[in-house]
Amino acid sequence: MKVVNTQPFELVYTLVDHPHLGLLIEPHVVQINTLGNYTLTHQKVFNTTIDYYEKGVDDTDRKLVNLLGELDQEVIVKKFHTQATIRPAEFFKKHFTEELNKSFIRPYIEKRIAEAIEMLRGKKLFILGKEGNPTSKVVKVATQKASVLFHFRRDDDKVRYFPTIKYNNERVEFSQRDGIMVTTRPAWMLVNGMLYNFEKNVDGNKLLPFLSKRFIMIPKATEAKYFEKFVVPLVEKFDVHAVGFDIKTESLVGIPVLKIDDGWGDEVRLNLYFRYNKQEFPYHATKRISVILEKEGDNYIFKRLKRPKEWEEHQKLLIASKGLKLIEGCSFTVRRPDGSKSPYAAIQWLNEYSKLLKDNKFIIEQDTHNSKYFIGQSTLSIQVNEYKDWFDVMAVVKFGTYEVQFIQLRSYILQGKREYILPNGEIAIIPEEWFEKYSSLLEFSESGDGIRIRKHHWKLIDELQSPADSKELKDKLSKLDFKHLHEGEPLSEGFKGELRPYQREGYNWFYFLQKNRFGGCLADDMGLGKTVQTLAMLQREADLADQNPVLEEAIQTEAAQGQALLFDDGAKKAAALNQLDLFGNAGTIEMPSLPPKVVSYQKNRHTNLIILPTSLIYNWQSEAENFAPGLKVFIYTGTYRNREIAYFRHYDLIITTYGVVRLDIDILKDFNFHYVILDESQFIKNPASQTARAVNSLQARNKLVLTGTPVENSITDLWSQMNFLNPGLLGNFTFFSEKFVIPIEKNGNELQRNRLQKIIDPFILRRTKEQVAKDLPEKYEQVYYCEMTEEQEQIYEATKAKYRNQILKSVTEFGLNKSKLQILKGLMMLRQIANHPLLVNDEYLGHSGKFDEIIRKLEIALAENHKVLIFSQFVKQLHIFKKYLDDKSVPYCYIDGTYSAKQRQAEVNKFQKEKSAGVFLISLRAGGVGLNLTEADYVFIVDPWWNPAVERQATDRSYRIGQTKNVFNYKFITRGTVEEKILTLQKRKLELAQTLINTDNTFLSTLSVEELENIFV
Repeated sequence: MKVVNTQPFELVYTLVDHPHLGLLIEPHVVQINTLGNYTLTHQKVFNTTIDYYEKGVDDTDRKLVNLLGELDQEVIVKKFHTQATIRPAEFFKKHFTEELNKSFIRPYIEKRIAEAIEMLRGKKLFILGKEGNPTSKVVKVATQKASVLFHFRRDDDKVRYFPTIKYNNERVEFSQRDGIMVTTRPAWMLVNGMLYNFEKNVDGNKLLPFLSKRFIMIPKATEAKYFEKFVVPLVEKFDVHAVGFDIKTESLVGIPVLKIDDGWGDEVRLNLYFRYNKQEFPYHATKRISVILEKEGDNYIFKRLKRPKEWEEHQKLLIASKGLKLIEGCSFTVRRPDGSKSPYAAIQWLNEYSKLLKDNKFIIEQDTHNSKYFIGQSTLSIQVNEYKDWFDVMAVVKFGTYEVQFIQLRSYILQGKREYILPNGEIAIIPEEWFEKYSSLLEFSESGDGIRIRKHHWKLIDELQSPADSKELKDKLSKLDFKHLHEGEPLSEGFKGELRPYQREGYNWFYFLQKNRFGGCLADDMGLGKTVQTLAMLQREADLADQNPVLEEAIQTEAAQGQALLFDDGAKKAAALNQLDLFGNAGTIEMPSLPPKVVSYQKNRHTNLIILPTSLIYNWQSEAENFAPGLKVFIYTGTYRNREIAYFRHYDLIITTYGVVRLDIDILKDFNFHYVILDESQFIKNPASQTARAVNSLQARNKLVLTGTPVENSITDLWSQMNFLNPGLLGNFTFFSEKFVIPIEKNGNELQRNRLQKIIDPFILRRTKEQVAKDLPEKYEQVYYCEMTEEQEQIYEATKAKYRNQILKSVTEFGLNKSKLQILKGLMMLRQIANHPLLVNDEYLGHSGKFDEIIRKLEIALAENHKVLIFSQFVKQLHIFKKYLDDKSVPYCYIDGTYSAKQRQAEVNKFQKEKSAGVFLISLRAGGVGLNLTEADYVFIVDPWWNPAVERQATDRSYRIGQTKNVFNYKFITRGTVEEKILTLQKRKLELAQTLINTDNTFLSTLSVEELENIFV
């Protein structure tokens, strides 16, 4: 009959005895009559029907119904018979066995019944009665656990064994008549309507026999075996009362044991055990009490050993505090900070903490059937002897009492081998930190009986120092560290300029390098004055060389195209310069022949060679004239250059190009230079190039390289430059690639990156604008000279000749004022060609020297994360830049005169806010006013305007309120063109420069016929 939810009902739980499965618990709803009593109307409840009785259930009921639903016979049959669908009756008849029930089904049931009983406290629980009444007899669940005491009584012929149960200190009598074992693991026993469970997780199987008998009797003949197999485990786990034999509880002092376990393949582990007399327990063993059975005469003694849990945990915490990590069970090892494994870290740990372990009475054990490791302290003593150009390192390793020369471990450390066999056959594990600390030392040491290190690897020696090392060694090494030096070299009186503090530091660094016979790379940010610092040093070197003046014959050199000229005094040089044809072939000077033999007073000189890109020749020449006018400078370039290099000894500074050195290396390599200096040294970044091979063939007492970008694309760029400066510093190129390039660039190896940094650090001096901001002017301006390409120069000369003839004829016939338009047209045409011939000829396919140089500077600035404004008055010139940037996928901003105010502001916002927008192309007039571009710190003026005021307005777009960075302005001038001549004219005529602040017409009106001829003729 169905229970309805419109009438009173109650959810109850009932113990039922299934004919095959044993005791189960089932949920039932029972209808309640008007008197409040249970009726016989009831039905079993399932997950699918409980919602109908929602008013009478809570969350615990829902959980119980769900849990007990797993004990339904149909669910059990489906779970344990997976071959095909079968009805329960057929399953129990054909497939059910006691073995299946005992091993699988009953444990599954008892686990869920035990879980359900814990939730049944406070619920209605009954025993199923006759005729299926689910509320026949009330059952209560004990609120606390009962205790069990196992009794043994031994007499002359037998031993009797029985348990007693107590609940609330009262004895609970149980038998088959009034007791039922509901579950055995864990044990729940029903006695007289009360469900009991037991302290110490008593197994119900130990109580089950006593439901049918009062005691178990063990005959005298089998008592010894029974005591050993049954009583010993019982005494270990439970409370036992014995009559006729003794049970003693002992507290013993334990010994901690670490057992070496190398059976894990990729790492050695240490297993932690605790030893008590003859008993030994792994750390993780849950067994807290152990029993040893001894017999004295006819008496049996059960000795209970209680493991001191707090003491054991203290030993575990001691080793854990020193870096041992529990992996699983009783296995410990050492892991790196990132969690990775280190094969022999545990052995190294034992060696490191051997004294601590000994003091705390730890025993170290290894399997004698396998390889035996050396356990003890490993020490390394080092002595360093200094010689002229190298250090000798004498090092001895001690593994316990065994001494080993450190050089014997060289191949082990370089090949990553940790195991070294000692004379007694033990395996000594080389400490892991030695591989990190000494591998570079051994890699760069020269082979032989000892360890010899070149002086330029002094950083590797510095790393070996310890507080115990001698003061003498510390002092020697500190002298090789520029950071420890405070005294500097005085500046030459012949140097015409001032060095800012950071530049003075660079100047002093040059002398630190020279004193220690090191080569160095000055890698300052673009615009920080690498040239000036170098010239200051070269002027000082020229002074130092002038100690033994001699009389020498001057060399007579007739003027010829491309041929070098030697002037025996400044007057002749000035006279020659006055006859310079500014529109003639570059380098051609027409002058009378010098007297056949002139004897003059000459200085004793140190000849220095500087090699640079062609575009920088005249920048260096100009800077030398400004800052070091006392230097005798020779430009060694040109198709018709004199290759008799003996005359180099009459000069302080030889300026030449990478291309010339490559062509003339067979003769240049025989000259002993005082300094060889490479500017823009990234030109030799490819060590296999002919240029790199050529410069490495040059002879010099000192070497320097200058570059803002020592690493452009890869750290392989660094090797060639460092190898030029200090051969062998980074090993050969194959070694460098294997040890540094691949690990750093492909694998992101931070250790190798730090190693490389330490090696090169003494030989690279780099300062960024941000680092030296206080030493910089707020706005830095520099004129940068560029060379035309050969094809560009031909076009320029042809155009110049055409307009020169027309203008001179017009001026002669009509006068200067009426020839202004024609003059302006000619000037404009020549200025455009000086920029790029594409501005006047759309079909031009060649290069422009100025454009290529600006691009080179731009790439350097962008690589250093600077932002650049590029101004040109020619929109077509800006379009050439646009095409280049588009082809290279370089983001940029752009405005010219066609842009509306809204478009202009959008481009400004983009440049100011977006980090990726590093270039802003601006027409000179469109960008002259109304722009705030304070994100820029570099300004490139591509084609200088005649009116400096217009230029100033443009460059001040970045130099204004809100600018927090120093601003660098570069004005690019094409050598040998009208641009250069106007600058020269401005220098010679200051009043004209003031006039130029006005207009182009004003500028022309101030020109005399003679000055016009100097431009065009």
